[in-house]
Amino acid sequence: MSQSFSTWVSGIENSLGLPLDFSCYVMIDNTRGASDLLLTAAANHGWYVVSPPSWIRRGTVGRFILQDPKPSIFGSEGSATYTYCDASLAMQTVVFSYECPTGFTDNRAASSQADWPCVAKSGDPNGPWSGQVPGAGHPLYAAYVAGDGSRTKGSAGKSLGPVKTRVTTLRTCAAARMRAGAPSRLRRRSRRSRAAR
Repeated sequence: MSQSFSTWVSGIENSLGLPLDFSCYVMIDNTRGASDLLLTAAANHGWYVVSPPSWIRRGTVGRFILQDPKPSIFGSEGSATYTYCDASLAMQTVVFSYECPTGFTDNRAASSQADWPCVAKSGDPNGPWSGQVPGAGHPLYAAYVAGDGSRTKGSAGKSLGPVKTRVTTLRTCAAARMRAGAPSRLRRRSRRSRAAR
């Protein structure tokens, strides 16, 4: 994870040529998540030079950057709110928050859900990740990693296979996307079926 993340950081710095001293590099790792993530809100003090993805599919990683407002004595601070289905097929909301301030205030990064633990580092993108957010050092690198939600328990206490769980979860989340007005592959498929008739 560290190598791919640092490669992405270097590529962004080179292509955009931005002084990211007090910025927040954020990664949301949904490779082991229970469902897709849908963005519902994003707040910031600064500018998203790479915006939070509106949709992070299950099995993928989303990345974005919040740059500190320049010229300014303030650093960057923001949050991204996503909805998703957990392993029990219940709709959940998670808020990822991150802050890379100037002055004597500590860096901060947190998740509102225990299913999405946060690891962080600062200064060197090639450095090791830590479960504790480093108070000093800039810029801030924060990663939120989904737990293993691929299995759940049935009514008889037996484990349902990951394939069955995923299909049911995707159907539930597709219905949620339809209610929210987001695109759905199931909706497009049903239209094609009607046209074929």
